[in-house]
Amino acid sequence: MLSIDNLKRKVIKKLTRLPRPIKFIILFGAIWLILFNFLPLPSFLLDNYRYIFSSALQVLASMLALIVTVTLLILQLSSDKAPTSLDFFPKKSFFILLIIISTLMLIDGLILTTLPQIISNHLAVSYNSLLYMNALSVITIASYVFSIVNWMSPKKTIDNLLLKAHQTTTNEERVKIVMSLEEMGWNAAQKGYTSIVETVIEAYSKLATVYFEMNPELNEEGKINSNLRHPLREIPRSLERLSDVLLKNDMYRFIYLLARPLIRIAKASNQWSMPPFEMLVSASNILGEYIKRDLQNVYCNFIGEFLYSLEGSDMRLDNLAHVLYNFFREGLMYKNAAVIGDVLLGFTIIAKRRSDVALKWCNMIVPEYLKVRSLLDYPKKYPGVNPNEMIIELEGLLNINWH
Repeated sequence: MLSIDNLKRKVIKKLTRLPRPIKFIILFGAIWLILFNFLPLPSFLLDNYRYIFSSALQVLASMLALIVTVTLLILQLSSDKAPTSLDFFPKKSFFILLIIISTLMLIDGLILTTLPQIISNHLAVSYNSLLYMNALSVITIASYVFSIVNWMSPKKTIDNLLLKAHQTTTNEERVKIVMSLEEMGWNAAQKGYTSIVETVIEAYSKLATVYFEMNPELNEEGKINSNLRHPLREIPRSLERLSDVLLKNDMYRFIYLLARPLIRIAKASNQWSMPPFEMLVSASNILGEYIKRDLQNVYCNFIGEFLYSLEGSDMRLDNLAHVLYNFFREGLMYKNAAVIGDVLLGFTIIAKRRSDVALKWCNMIVPEYLKVRSLLDYPKKYPGVNPNEMIIELEGLLNINWH
């Protein structure tokens, strides 16, 4: 048998899960019962009742028409900008609002058409009680407006998207979530909402982890075994497009944050021999865009995030070494010694933990660098790490001589 305390806890738990409009109605009902028992209710003449119920009916009809019109307008605008956000529209609050206002209109209309010639005290009490019940519409509308404002909050939408990511079962739905997140990032960047941009980029990391937990199959080249659009293809591509928007809106300081979801993908792909192909390409393209524009602080901070992740990382180092190798190719393409120096610094970190991994990749990188090092540019604004010094350190760590 349930104890009284357990019963109380169950009742409270169920009450807290009720929709907000229902909570307001229960509160209103309790207050109304108290007032009904302790305060005298006014008595009106027949014409007064006819006027009051007629006015209440018109006001309710006007409010209903306005709410439905505004709601449809909001839904139309939301469907153009972020289609997935419609899935989180507060439907319960909207339907409860429609039911309560429609019911009150029906009651007011019935009373208006059935008013007797003489109002007895008993009828006066009943009519006054029904009249006061129209206040329910105000409470329900206030609750609905609060739900709409909460629904339109970008951070709330992001939380809902992440929640839905755990529940989706088809790649089509998962890709829609990625695209909705990208739309939010675009809009926030164009309007200069920096806090939302940071929240969106952080959400990419969480989204990548969720999708990798679903164990997508990768082939030997790191490509996902499907010709269809896959969320793990779309996340890196989406980050690349978001990088372009940040660049156009001079939000350089957030570029390094884009490295974090890409690193999360590399961490999540530990079970495969290499990270997803799209992740490697997008990371290289993002870096290359900023090397090409000579934004030295930006691209060095971007690489720095990958280097920082090596410290104490539990991920497969070969995955991140592959990313650094692609960065080396970008540095070589643009003859940028600062990029190559940072890449070699990353391999010194790897060499201290896994000399076999470092040796494998450095045997490809160092000879190629030595052939062209006289042609490289050493930026004056941000000289970075000297590649030659890093090679000397690597030779000591790996017990090898490339010179």
